[in-house]
Amino acid sequence: MKAIRRGRVAVVAWAVVVALARGAAGQTPDGEVLLRRLSAQAEALRPLGDPAVVARIEQHLGVLERARLAALGGRVGVEYRESLLADAALLDRALALLRSGDRERARAAVVEAEADLAIKRSHVEAGVGFAGEGLRTVRVTVRTMRGAQEERGHFVWFVARAWIDDQRRYARFDEMSSPTTAPLAPGNYIMWLGEAGSRQPIVVGGHGRSQQTIDLALP
Repeated sequence: MKAIRRGRVAVVAWAVVVALARGAAGQTPDGEVLLRRLSAQAEALRPLGDPAVVARIEQHLGVLERARLAALGGRVGVEYRESLLADAALLDRALALLRSGDRERARAAVVEAEADLAIKRSHVEAGVGFAGEGLRTVRVTVRTMRGAQEERGHFVWFVARAWIDDQRRYARFDEMSSPTTAPLAPGNYIMWLGEAGSRQPIVVGGHGRSQQTIDLALP
């Protein structure tokens, strides 16, 4: 009987996910909708058989929602919403893999999403999120270095770590280095210089501060 109830819960939760996704078609959903979507996805992932990772995701989302509500009007900036949307897409992938019977790859996608959300939670708890600042991006400054010398004239590329194999998600700092600056949501990233540069894992945020400087080494 428990298995039947659990299956029904998963079906209902997935229906909520689909409805939220359809409602956001053609635009980036607002922060409240995205956090609700992620919560529904976590509920739908209970049949994965890893209650601990699902519980952690739910805990992270609870902290992020409280931080969002602490901000004036509950507003969430576009860069942060795009990052949450990437996590939601990752959980969509996990749900599809779970339905196809590929539990191992489904769990890998869930673990990656959980790790990204954990950094977002840490950034709130270490900073001023509960003091009315809400879900804030980090102003990331990248310096391109050749040895100990800063070198100009390079484009800096980045992508959420989980999406390194999807070139459609690649993004670039607007200005050439060095330095070059952009607002990024806390989370796990891969950064590199130029199309052929070596990929470097970078953690943005988690420390609660509003700014972060990153040095990328030139070959």
